[in-house]
Amino acid sequence: MKHPHFTASRFIVLAMLASLWLITPAEATTVELKMTNGRVIRGSLVSESPQVVTISIAGIHSRFDRAKIQSIKRFDSVAQEYKKQRDALENDDLEGRYKLVSWLYYKKQAYTLAIKELQSLKADFPDDPRIPLLLKVVKNKQSLQATPASKAPTVSRKQPTPKKVFTKPTKTITSKPNSTSRVKQKFTTPLLSDEQINLLKVWEVNFSNRPRIVFKPKDLRDFLEQYAGQDKVPSTTRSKKQFLNQLKGYQQLRVLFDAKARDYYPKAKIVKDPEVFQQFKAIHRKYILNRCATNDCHGNPEAPGIVLFNKASGRHPAPLAYTNFYILSQYKTTRNGKIFDMIDRESPERSLLLQFGLATGDAEFPHPSVRSRTGPAPFKGKNDLFYRQIHGWISSLLSPAPDYGIDYEVPQNTPPSTPIPNTLKR
Repeated sequence: MKHPHFTASRFIVLAMLASLWLITPAEATTVELKMTNGRVIRGSLVSESPQVVTISIAGIHSRFDRAKIQSIKRFDSVAQEYKKQRDALENDDLEGRYKLVSWLYYKKQAYTLAIKELQSLKADFPDDPRIPLLLKVVKNKQSLQATPASKAPTVSRKQPTPKKVFTKPTKTITSKPNSTSRVKQKFTTPLLSDEQINLLKVWEVNFSNRPRIVFKPKDLRDFLEQYAGQDKVPSTTRSKKQFLNQLKGYQQLRVLFDAKARDYYPKAKIVKDPEVFQQFKAIHRKYILNRCATNDCHGNPEAPGIVLFNKASGRHPAPLAYTNFYILSQYKTTRNGKIFDMIDRESPERSLLLQFGLATGDAEFPHPSVRSRTGPAPFKGKNDLFYRQIHGWISSLLSPAPDYGIDYEVPQNTPPSTPIPNTLKR
């Protein structure tokens, strides 16, 4: 027969562990520990006692002696911040509440809270087509996150051989002299390289999707040595072993991000296209290539303003899409003293990619008048399927835009108004 004191103590320990497991990321409190040696450490609070404070840093639980902590600064949890923002919104504020859901889903990965708000939105606005679509997406993400790691497919750490990209500096396509549907497309600028495309993927990766990322072990060891002693970099023998041998690739990349080790970002090899680029490729194929990048529009090297690559350039479709994404993301201009981005991550509806597709009377910045643009505008208002698809994609991007650190000369002719360099940094 077991000793009653042993059984009771065991029950208390199990109860305490259960309470920790029930704390969701949205409910976790972010804390900042200021150590007596001057170090500042930030992470999610796991537990605390009079002797020890345990926080999670990049998925690793780290214990700190209270005697070595000078002060603890606490921040609102996602759930608390959500409540504050929601209380400030009226129930009939559709766009405000939808933006709040986007913040919960895309930036905080607080799926339970996002689902709760979406279900409420669905009841209040049953005719809005965005709500059930996003609700389905969020539920799928939540179920994926809940899948036990033991059931997850085995990830091969063997680095795939990179595919060769067609990067000839020029490509000329000729056509009949009287043809207006085709003109020769000749660029002296190549497409983005494999390394540059991989760096775009690194910056736009969504950690909640647990992407497949691989590093060379030597690169990770070099990182630990070069950034030794800096905040959020594993320093003990145990934490280094965890970082090198137990963390997944995406968790290792998160540590690099926390340490702002930009020179090591290119070392991460993204095996599969991040979700934002999967969505962009669909938009690129269905809309941009058929509307914006035609030889009668911005696919013409002589067209004013932004210049895009198209199928007539003879380039491989994957690097073609990534290069056009980069070109679009770097372009901004002014109108009546106001700055407009081609892709405005903070205010998606102001994006020129959307503005240029609206009828003149519906747009704040209409598409400049060109002879090749005849007939109705591409979008039938803001409820148009393509408009909503592009708006939703832009809303899912990181904000503000990352400074990719890519050395690439964007092909561009005289713009319709003064261009403003894109200098936003993460």
